[in-house]
Amino acid sequence: MNRLFALLTLVFVFASPVFAAGRDPAELARRIDRHLEEAWKRERIQPAAKTDDAEFLRRVSLDLTGRVPTMSVVRSFLADKTADKREKLIDRLVSQPGYAAHFSRVWRQRWLPQSAAQFEELWPEFEEWLRSQLRGNVSYDRMVRSLLVASGGPMAGRSDRVFLQANEYKPANLAGGTARLFLGLNLDCAQCHNHPFARWTKEQFWEFAAFFADPRTEGKRALRIALPDSKKEVAARFVDGGEPKWAGEPNATTGRAVLADWLVSPKNSYFAKNAVNRVWAGLFGLGLVEPIDDLSGEIKPSHPELLNDLADAFIASGFDLQYLIRALVRSRAYQLTSVGSAADLPPSMFARFIPRSMSGDQLFDSVVLAAGLETREANRAAFLARFGQSEHPAEEGRTILQSLTLMNGKTLTDATSLKERGALAAIADAPFLDTAGRIDALFLAALARSPSPGELKRFVAFVDAGGASRDPRRALASVFWALLNSHEFAVIH
Repeated sequence: MNRLFALLTLVFVFASPVFAAGRDPAELARRIDRHLEEAWKRERIQPAAKTDDAEFLRRVSLDLTGRVPTMSVVRSFLADKTADKREKLIDRLVSQPGYAAHFSRVWRQRWLPQSAAQFEELWPEFEEWLRSQLRGNVSYDRMVRSLLVASGGPMAGRSDRVFLQANEYKPANLAGGTARLFLGLNLDCAQCHNHPFARWTKEQFWEFAAFFADPRTEGKRALRIALPDSKKEVAARFVDGGEPKWAGEPNATTGRAVLADWLVSPKNSYFAKNAVNRVWAGLFGLGLVEPIDDLSGEIKPSHPELLNDLADAFIASGFDLQYLIRALVRSRAYQLTSVGSAADLPPSMFARFIPRSMSGDQLFDSVVLAAGLETREANRAAFLARFGQSEHPAEEGRTILQSLTLMNGKTLTDATSLKERGALAAIADAPFLDTAGRIDALFLAALARSPSPGELKRFVAFVDAGGASRDPRRALASVFWALLNSHEFAVIH
């Protein structure tokens, strides 16, 4: 009996996440809700209703693992009547390999500049490094520090050097990218002249760039850099005006190491606010500060107290990304529906969920998973070539070329082929399913929900009549093609 009790205790401990003091995502989620509810009350806003289970399951699966849920997961989740099933689902998704795989792509796309296409051959190695960091829940500050302090020179198999190489080791490129990506400050316009709209000056830009200059060149032995088209040199200085300190003579990595120490410090509010603002924008479709690279103070956050609270909590957690993400998706705002009477409310009030387009990776992986096919990386590369990257997928539309890729490309052709050994063929040939059961199965696979009575009636009639070809099996394939090409499938809502 004692052995059985001990075994059950171990199972409970390891099956249920135990959060350290100050890292309880449920408590932070409640604070998020209080901030937003106070704003809604102040503005006399009635928020949208809560999502139903199907809508929530699909949304959180796409956001945390980058793909739609499987049919079996949908059936199991919808049948589950326990009160805390959403919280358990979140914890389960974050612990799955799909979480690290998805966010390794997300952070790679954010951290490598668009001009780095010539370094595409380095992306797999960089994503593998990111996956290992995310699987181990390495803190955000440690990851960023690794990117900045990695030793210079050739790659030599060191994945954390990709950020330096993608910026060509140029101080100007690295200064602009570091300020924008890790501080939320757009200094680029001050590279050649004083910023026309913000407070940044040309001298400030190059003082920041001096951290990335090699002090060993020309016998300088100091963190200094020459201003372009000038004989003047400036010394390294932080954007808040502080002066760096270091021991001994600087070497090739001294500037980056000193900058990294200042950048990831809990005392540097830019770093934490930028991180939570970008994670928030990725999950809600809109940042608390917009544009997301303008935390200079010129633009007031839509919810300043909420941004400050999230930044403080992120710092207190030791820059724990999993903790932050768990809290955001537990919040009431994240779990509001995207439809209904709240559709005309200002997006910045977050009183309804903002629909946004899937990324190319999410769309490809979701089509492949819904169709029950094996992932073919060659097909992925061809598919993704049609889709760009954006930190604001809510603002994205589909180009004509992208729409044609979805409708006529090899991925959709394979997914809707009755000759492939995938979900469609299995559903079409299942002897235990009638037409209504087959339609329901296709809806669950593609949209993570059952059809409405009206949809079911129309599709059953279409399939039973055989469609244009008078062939019920081909008509069923047409239904699946229509679902995978629908706006509802391509959008996180």
